[in-house]
Amino acid sequence: MRKGMTLAELLAALSISSIVILTILVLTVFFIRTSGRIMKSNILDEEATKLQTSLDYIISRNWNGLSEIPDEHTISFITSVPQYTDTGLTNFATVTQMIFFDVGSQRVVYTFPATPDGTVTNVIAEHISDIVFSAGSETQWLTYDATLSYEGVTRRANGAVRFF
Repeated sequence: MRKGMTLAELLAALSISSIVILTILVLTVFFIRTSGRIMKSNILDEEATKLQTSLDYIISRNWNGLSEIPDEHTISFITSVPQYTDTGLTNFATVTQMIFFDVGSQRVVYTFPATPDGTVTNVIAEHISDIVFSAGSETQWLTYDATLSYEGVTRRANGAVRFF
């Protein structure tokens, strides 16, 4: 009985193992690229959900009324805020709030007066390439059509929020 492999057997074994290793490498690269696209798509899905739920929460809560849409990227609305003193509820103050699209940072931003001297700014959603707000004169629905993009992946999202 002989020990070891002949040169032909060794070359055959090396070529088969090389093919197996290259196949595994190609599949690994494919799965890594696919998981990267899925991750980017999930980020866009999360931002679209944040946009819808934030708009729904801010606009459709009590004491809100749509003031105007000065341009297609900005919503201005008024809110009645109860004012309390030591004796209880004294009055309702009317404040103007705004939701707008910041083109430079690709964010939808919400601003509202928190104190007599200043405003508070919150980011509603990020990775927004473009957004258009509209409201019909005969409806109580504010609609939006947004384009979200993140590292080469693009998604469109649209929705509606009821205002009172």
